Amino acid sequence: MALNNEKLISIVGCGPGSVEYVTPAAKNAIEHADILAASLSLHKLFVYVRAERIVIEADTGAALEAIAAQSGKRIVVAVSGDPGISSFGRLVIQRFGRDNCKTVAGVSAVQVAFASLGIDWTGAYIVSAHGRKPAVETQLLRLFDRIAVLTGTEDSLRWIQSFINSSNRAYRVWVCENMTLDSEKIFEVPPDEVAKAQLKSLAVIVLVDTAVYGKDRL
Repeated sequence: MALNNEKLISIVGCGPGSVEYVTPAAKNAIEHADILAASLSLHKLFVYVRAERIVIEADTGAALEAIAAQSGKRIVVAVSGDPGISSFGRLVIQRFGRDNCKTVAGVSAVQVAFASLGIDWTGAYIVSAHGRKPAVETQLLRLFDRIAVLTGTEDSLRWIQSFINSSNRAYRVWVCENMTLDSEKIFEVPPDEVAKAQLKSLAVIVLVDTAVYGKDRL
């Protein structure tokens, strides 16, 4: 679906949660929007922006239809983290086409988690386990010595525990919750007790092979 000759939809990454992690490029795009589509939490970060509002809720199809109904306006779709990691931005590009969308990068919770732990995350494998079983073969996952799982449910914890139990690697495991927010919390859990961890809804589980942990710290 072509909206017109210009890229009228900007998909803007807004960082893990704190306004301090929203880049100047992201702020500039949002502040010049005619239409701002975002979750309720992101709308609250930009209450001063004078734009028409679309709230992105669980029914993402409704948000896409509301965006499609706009014409000749600068539309900004604000998403948490980076648009390229488990983002609503993927659905926007699928619906309207890559040629009609501009993407503004953001800081992801995965980046912040690895940085906070002081661990080089070159070559890390990122798994999305938000509300569903990850679509990744455990045989493939065993090839990686650094893994980040975007999670927040008991089912995802059980899946991680099952993977750890079946792997031939020895991992150190950290829970990184609510990154960049006032409620941010990072704690290490024994690898055989991951399934028992109490999680907030916004969490990244970081697994690092003990053989590389010492030599690959920043």
